[in-house]
Amino acid sequence: MRILNALVFAALAGSCVAGASDAPLDIAFLAAEPSLEAMGSHNRAGWDMAQALGDATLLFAGGETGFRDAAGEERDLAGFDAVWYHQGDAIARTRVYSGASLAAIRQYAANGGGVLLSGGALEMVAQLGLEPEMRAQRHELENWRDPAAMVVVERAHPVFMGLHEQDGKVWLSRGGCTAVADFYWGGPAEGMVLANSPEGVHRPLAEYTLGDGRVIVFGWRWPDYADTESPHRPNLERLTSNLLAYLADSDSWQPVVIRTEFPALAYPDEPGIAEPRWRALQLAIEDLSYSFPEQYPRGGDFLEQLDALETEHDAIPRE
Repeated sequence: MRILNALVFAALAGSCVAGASDAPLDIAFLAAEPSLEAMGSHNRAGWDMAQALGDATLLFAGGETGFRDAAGEERDLAGFDAVWYHQGDAIARTRVYSGASLAAIRQYAANGGGVLLSGGALEMVAQLGLEPEMRAQRHELENWRDPAAMVVVERAHPVFMGLHEQDGKVWLSRGGCTAVADFYWGGPAEGMVLANSPEGVHRPLAEYTLGDGRVIVFGWRWPDYADTESPHRPNLERLTSNLLAYLADSDSWQPVVIRTEFPALAYPDEPGIAEPRWRALQLAIEDLSYSFPEQYPRGGDFLEQLDALETEHDAIPRE
């Protein structure tokens, strides 16, 4: 094994890596459930992780400000260094996805705060208005388990400092939490992909700007905090710690550069349909045909039609 410890990481370490500051991070850990006892095993494991990584406060959705603490008092997110919402037990849209709770998260980020959305909560990019055209894919894992590794894309980004890498992969989990969300269908369009799956199609770690703040999504089968016996636990803990520390320190924030091939407004000044949109539709047809051959037997025909339409489109004079 070797460590992702390039000189550029060392230069940034003092400002963004957990443990660099004497004071623990003041983390707001959000919950859609009404109480700690009502939380599922994966969400509760996320809460345990938050407590291990900083001075964490559990906040429940509700009230005029959007969240209440365990004593029932309404709390303002503005008083926290970072905000974290982990959705690990089910992909259903919860109370956090709308109303005062969603407004509180949006306002916190817009005013310069850092938000981490992990597990199924990656899908909240739609509700927050971060992805107006691309939609995340969501599904719930059943009983099968499959180890999940990460391939770093933005290698100079400080959130990857101290991770153990083997043969170009950083192993994070043995299967994943129940609720899974990623960008398998295409995208992200408006966020910077920080890391990808080995297959290169899920793009589940991405960073967004929202007003003066930042939002990082951390999905797919990586954030499995309930598997405390995983041999990949140290990587998961370190990455989560780095993500929260980075989000809490605006001085360490990196420029968000869109390198993905699926920008929603890739060529706004050019007429016609942008190339990434043709590609996104092609991938959708290929995926449906491959995954559900009986329900979608005409995938080949549709791909031929799509190719013909694109050829006709490209032949039209730009003027």
